[in-house]
Amino acid sequence: MPYVQRMLRRFLNVAHVWLKPQTFLTATSKKKVASASIVVGAEAANVINVAVQLKSADGKDVAYRAGMGFYLSSDADGDTIEASGPDSWAIGTDGILLPDGGDSLISGVVISEVDGDIDIDMTHSGADTFYLNLLVDGEVYTSDAITFDATT
Repeated sequence: MPYVQRMLRRFLNVAHVWLKPQTFLTATSKKKVASASIVVGAEAANVINVAVQLKSADGKDVAYRAGMGFYLSSDADGDTIEASGPDSWAIGTDGILLPDGGDSLISGVVISEVDGDIDIDMTHSGADTFYLNLLVDGEVYTSDAITFDATT
């Protein structure tokens, strides 16, 4: 068998082992986020804090950094992507916020602190309602309404 064919066969055999689903899941199952609890705070001076706690399969707070996708919707089912989003948002005290496309106020990635906490401060000056949707292990976890009142 020519050298190139032998090398290709070796590569495909290694790739096949790496791509087996059970190999990947077994290696990471001990550190797997199973759910998220989301608490929406009260509005104060046009700011609402949204606190997230990531949970493991046994219901305990995770004890490691974890990242996941998020997006804002304008409905409680998470079916309608929010058109404009809040005026701004930032991490309050816990986690990292990486918006899609640089300045996106609609979607991105969040990374928790080592205790599974994520703390997001949303700022909006008008009356509007948003829902934070987290993508956790194939499921979507949606917050309660994040409702801004134009008079606050």
